[in-house]
Amino acid sequence: MAIGGCIARVATMLSCLVLAMGETQNPNRRSALTVSFEMQESNANRDIRGLSMPLRYGGYAVGVTGYVALTLDSGRTWSPINTGTNVDFYSTSFASINTGWIVGTDRTILKTSDGGVSWVSQPERFSPP
Repeated sequence: MAIGGCIARVATMLSCLVLAMGETQNPNRRSALTVSFEMQESNANRDIRGLSMPLRYGGYAVGVTGYVALTLDSGRTWSPINTGTNVDFYSTSFASINTGWIVGTDRTILKTSDGGVSWVSQPERFSPP
């Protein structure tokens, strides 16, 4: 199952992050932090490559052939979002449930400011500081 590998990688990253946070709060005491994950099925029918959860219960998943989806119930259900492109998306980052970016092949960078209703292509301009 394609989503299984993705969830396992996310679970590993989150576990490391939580453990690192616990250790930096008090370096002389190791606290036992418990993190649990629940396997969830995806109705995507394709590989999911990125996940961003700006809210406790809400977030976005991106994947191959233009797949973008929104959840508002911690991933139990996903609603596909049309971005107008079929490129493979590999990463996503959302500052809030409304504002975020997705990055894909062919130097595609898309931004939404309205929760995925509309998407604007972002220029690929990088200049040194």
